[in-house]
Amino acid sequence: MDFKQLSWTEVIIACAIALLLVIISQRMKKGGKVILVGLSMIYIWVLLSMTVLPITIPTGRTPIREIMVHQQPWNLKPLSLIIPQYYNMMAGQSGAARQFIGNILLLFPFGLLLPLLFQSMRKWYMVFIVGFFTTVLIETLQLGLRIMGMGARSFDVDDIILNTLGVILGYLIYKIFFSRAHKSA
Repeated sequence: MDFKQLSWTEVIIACAIALLLVIISQRMKKGGKVILVGLSMIYIWVLLSMTVLPITIPTGRTPIREIMVHQQPWNLKPLSLIIPQYYNMMAGQSGAARQFIGNILLLFPFGLLLPLLFQSMRKWYMVFIVGFFTTVLIETLQLGLRIMGMGARSFDVDDIILNTLGVILGYLIYKIFFSRAHKSA
């Protein structure tokens, strides 16, 4: 994931607006679900645009060997990028912080919206499973598009770890602020 084009101010404002809309949707008797569905559609579009898009149509065929010469399109070693990113972030490098925190925040809304929208997704393990496989699907799409010469992103097991952590944190926010209201409804 590349978060260079987003400023912290934009991310904070977008998160605050989204959270406000979620809170409003939960307090509304009618139309709350419509707000959540709308937010979910916007979130899915943002998620796809940050992870898979743009997809380019290659003009010629590039052998996989050539694609692999420039940079291996995958990282299969867990924590190999997370640990240096963390230390760089703690040392004050804003690029490392954007990558580290950005990968967590990317699927954070997923962990919050799933249990709000679907009653069957109100158990932590269901959200975890769906969130984990969603991030694996995204990373696999990135790899497939890269190998076909249609994308520039790569498969990264560390992204899966951080994205899944984001899903879990989103679910924790659901449990803290919204699950009580769903039990009484």
